[in-house]
Amino acid sequence: MAGTPSWKKPFTEGIAKFQKNNLDGALELFTEAIRLAADNAPHTLYDSRATVYEKQSRFKDALRDAKTTIDRAPNQWHGYFRSARLFAAINKVPAALQMSSLALERLGSGANHDARRRELAALREQLEARTRKRPVSISHVCRRWREVALARPSLWHSLTLPVPGKNALVKLREWRKRAAERITELTVPKSKSDGKFFFAPMPAHPEDVATNDAIIAELGTLDRARINALYLQDVDLDMFFSAMAMRDGTYSVLETLDTLHIAYATTYPRFSRFEPNRYNAYPWPALRELSLTGSGCNWEALAERAQNLVSFECRLPPPDGVPSGTVRQFLQANSKLEKLVIEGTLGHIFSNVEGAPETLTLAHLRHLEIIGIAPRLRLTQNLNLPSLEVLRLTQLPDAQDTMQDLVNNVETSFGGLVELRLDRCSVAPRTIAQALVQAPELKTLQLAAVLGVNAIAEALTMPLKECSRFFPSVDMIPNAPDLPILCPALEALDLSGSSDLKTGPVVRTVKNRITLASSSDQGKYRLSGQSEDQHVARIQVLKLDDCAGIEAEVLPWLRRSVPTLSCQYMSKKKASWKR
Repeated sequence: MAGTPSWKKPFTEGIAKFQKNNLDGALELFTEAIRLAADNAPHTLYDSRATVYEKQSRFKDALRDAKTTIDRAPNQWHGYFRSARLFAAINKVPAALQMSSLALERLGSGANHDARRRELAALREQLEARTRKRPVSISHVCRRWREVALARPSLWHSLTLPVPGKNALVKLREWRKRAAERITELTVPKSKSDGKFFFAPMPAHPEDVATNDAIIAELGTLDRARINALYLQDVDLDMFFSAMAMRDGTYSVLETLDTLHIAYATTYPRFSRFEPNRYNAYPWPALRELSLTGSGCNWEALAERAQNLVSFECRLPPPDGVPSGTVRQFLQANSKLEKLVIEGTLGHIFSNVEGAPETLTLAHLRHLEIIGIAPRLRLTQNLNLPSLEVLRLTQLPDAQDTMQDLVNNVETSFGGLVELRLDRCSVAPRTIAQALVQAPELKTLQLAAVLGVNAIAEALTMPLKECSRFFPSVDMIPNAPDLPILCPALEALDLSGSSDLKTGPVVRTVKNRITLASSSDQGKYRLSGQSEDQHVARIQVLKLDDCAGIEAEVLPWLRRSVPTLSCQYMSKKKASWKR
């Protein structure tokens, strides 16, 4: 009886390391197993090492091992399956589609591969969605692919008008023919020439005017009821929506639209304000996603027209003002919102409501982002957010009040929060700590240019229950789980621009989590309402840019301990000034 192959032991140990999320250890052992097996290495060794590379986002190395897996076992599904995922990760869509087809052929129809077939089906659906936006690229692969692309109208559903106008007219006519009148997505980009962008009511050459009129007439022949997404840049909205109107004057495109993105790179006082009342007099029941960039907005009219929004982003131009009362009215009309982003200029958002506003609950809101708006808005006052997952505050003058509103509101839950970003905001460490003790699932934390960060970094080194001793004024959650460390799921930490940050708390934050993750129980804990144990995560991304208090001597250890580390002591601008 032959003895056990020498590669078996490191391979088995490597699997154990991988299961404990010790990727570096697993990689070393799998490499050793491949070395020992030499030319007799089975495909499973290379596939296992490719798994580690993929986890580490080393996609080229993973693809190299996936190719070797295919070479050694061309009739097995493993190499093709992994190659499909890897090619998708680096945006090689045709190759990913080809590999997924080959993997499906080799998986067969057995019930034991149901989960893998479902994963491949989902991947193919995502890839095909990407290809539908790039039919011309697909048609250039080869003659056969060109024939397929030209024969499938569904590939031509998305149209982006090019510049100059003559090209746009030619493309629009050709695209209509290839799409069989089924264009569902239309993009009008900003022209490279400020004087010749589509629908801009500016003096132009007579030929440009004639071309522009021809484009408008051609757009009027599209099946407006099929268009569900519009992306418009520097477009005269009155002129555009008039072109898209029906013969009876109704704006059916607005009544069936699902997605509308409007952006202005340059401010045009007469034409860069979104005025829903001017475009039609009917509700927009289908509109789910609306984005306004550099565009003012008639909030009251928008609250009347759009009442089923799921995502709303509004980045206001400097001259525009927003009464907080109408913002509240808009939010009340769109209680299904899941994502809300409001960006303004200091001093241009004002309150037209005296006293505290009425309580408003946005039960589905998961993503809240507020950037640079004036302190008098107090958007979060009496605002209940029970499903919050992402909270981002940037250059917010009333950041302290905003955070205090949220952490003190018993109807607002931080229990599902996975990302918290405070960028150039003045928030007391106690308030931040109060938020963190309520966020056991937090994975990403950014405290950039925030005072008092050293105390927060120290809190991140200790068990949850010790935080109450470190921050005596922080209220612990009733029946809080016994967590081995504050924010045990934390993987990405950005403390850049923190003038008071010291080396010790940073090192202990990283080290204590490594120790817990490497222990026999891997820092096991269980959150209330969950049936399975969770394990403490290691810090995967650490940013300490412009933190003068971090000692250079610890950087080699941090680089070995954290996969992605950034620690630049000063920006290029500051460095040049110093010189």
